[in-house]
Amino acid sequence: MILAVSTSSPVASVALIANGTVLVSRCIESNQRAGAVVLGMVEACLNEVSADLDAVEGVVADLGPGSFTGVRVGVALAKSLAYSRALPVSGVGANKLIAQTGLVVFPSRKGEWYIFSCDDEPVRSAVPPEGDFVGFGPGIDPQVFPSAANVAWYVRELVWGKPESLLPNYVMEPSISTPKRPLSGVGEHL
Repeated sequence: MILAVSTSSPVASVALIANGTVLVSRCIESNQRAGAVVLGMVEACLNEVSADLDAVEGVVADLGPGSFTGVRVGVALAKSLAYSRALPVSGVGANKLIAQTGLVVFPSRKGEWYIFSCDDEPVRSAVPPEGDFVGFGPGIDPQVFPSAANVAWYVRELVWGKPESLLPNYVMEPSISTPKRPLSGVGEHL
C-alpha cells in the first residue's frame, strides 16, 4: 500500500493506494496549516482500511510547485515517515495531481500564474490563458486542486528512491531575502 500526500495548495489531501486503486482518500481546506491537519488525515485513512503504518510500503509526496511552506510540509512529512520506517519515497508534480492532460493553471505569487502543458515546465504569466484549462485560483470556476488520490494515475511510472533523494520543485526562489546589513548584537549575549 502507498501513502500519498499533497500539501502544495490551499487544499491538503492524503490517499492510500494499492495496486493502482485508491482505497481511501481525504482532503481538507488547510489554509496554511497543512502540517496540523495532514497527520490526522493519515490516521483517519489508515483507520478506515483497518491498517497501521506498518502496512505502508512507500510514500509519495506532491513536489509542487505551489505554496513554498506547503510543499516543504508535504516533502518533510514523506521523508520523515520514510526514514522512520525504512521506506522508499517518490514524488509527483502538483500539475500532474490536477489533471493528466491539457492545460493546468494555478497561481504563482504576486498575481502571476503557472501554466503547464502536459509534462512541460511551467510558464509564468500575468494572466491565466484563454480557452480550456483546469486548475485553481482567483476567478477560476470550478476550482480543481492537486489531489493525493491522483497519484493512482502514475503508480506504474513512479521512480522510487531513498528519502534524501526527494526534493521539492520550487520553480522560483522563495520570496525571502538576506538582511541588507548584518544584524547587530547577534551572539553577544551567549
